[in-house]
Amino acid sequence: MIWDYFWRLLYSKPCKIIRQTLWILLLLWWLLLSHVTFSSPPEKEGDFACFFGQYRFSVESPMPVNPIGLWISLRYLGKEPFYLVVYDNQGHYIGQSSPTLCNDRYSMSIRNKTGACNMIITKKDKIIVAGAGSGLDVPLHHKKWWSWILQWVHN
Repeated sequence: MIWDYFWRLLYSKPCKIIRQTLWILLLLWWLLLSHVTFSSPPEKEGDFACFFGQYRFSVESPMPVNPIGLWISLRYLGKEPFYLVVYDNQGHYIGQSSPTLCNDRYSMSIRNKTGACNMIITKKDKIIVAGAGSGLDVPLHHKKWWSWILQWVHN
């Protein structure tokens, strides 16, 4: 009796609409953001992290798990593309650079301990990688759409 009610409810029109909406959202996340979703805040200063005043920077490599990640991996074949993730001192996610624009030009210099702190510049409203163009800018106060979505994963 209870199972019959449960199955009728599960296959009702409102539940079907909710299921379809969730599947579409999951598909959009996978297509657009899955390659840059899973990064962890830097716990200590090391090869891929830099502490600069009130911010922590993590230099991450995109994973080839979706079409964008595969495209970046093939585009920078033999090189090490990166994107920038910014946290505050307590490890709370602030934002990250564009999920579609990665850079490899400075990957060797930015991935070492001294180069990362020299290459990353903080301004009052954003954080930039020196000479890398606007694709690696991370706004501090007005999050981009991808940072707004990914903050729920990181916090």
